[in-house]
Amino acid sequence: MLAGGPDAVRAVAVALPHVGRRSIVAGSAPATGIEEPARRIRITHPKEEHVAVTLSLTVNGKAVTATVDPRTLLVELIRNQLGLTGTHVGCDTGQCGACTVLLDGRAVKACNLLAAQANGASVTTIEGVAAADGTMHPMQAAFKECHGLQCGFCTPGMVMSAIDLVNRHPKASEAAIREELEGNLCRCTGYHNIVKAVQLGAASMGK
Repeated sequence: MLAGGPDAVRAVAVALPHVGRRSIVAGSAPATGIEEPARRIRITHPKEEHVAVTLSLTVNGKAVTATVDPRTLLVELIRNQLGLTGTHVGCDTGQCGACTVLLDGRAVKACNLLAAQANGASVTTIEGVAAADGTMHPMQAAFKECHGLQCGFCTPGMVMSAIDLVNRHPKASEAAIREELEGNLCRCTGYHNIVKAVQLGAASMGK
């Protein structure tokens, strides 16, 4: 406290209006007797610009052109823009395999890829494996014959993975089939009939 008590504080405050009363009492007033006013900081955020990319690819044998946000996933393009809803979304983390499609003939999980990564490529979904007259693909027919499904949610991805599997591993053993299908989860069947279906499908495909 300044000598002279509260009256002295009031006198200094009147003489030096820029100095806060608390600073005078605490004895921390600037040596000049003038305290600069506080500065206001204005935070501005840059305006987000909408960016889009145009893709050209082949889906189920047909040329497709689509304009998408660069962050669009391949499964979102397939389902939301192309209306091919046979490709299912299960986990969104690449673990369940329900979204499996063929990209240039190889099985990939469409929830793990950006649509832009398929630019210029050939994509095959479950809707594209049957013959033009509607005849089921041998692997589809094998799943039906062996009852390799129950609820059916995993089946499209399972069939796509199985087609890729037998193309890469002709005459695959039961152990090899089980290992290759580890990335496709089924909550219903216990996999026994799925393995049988893959074996029958491979034989029907001449694999």
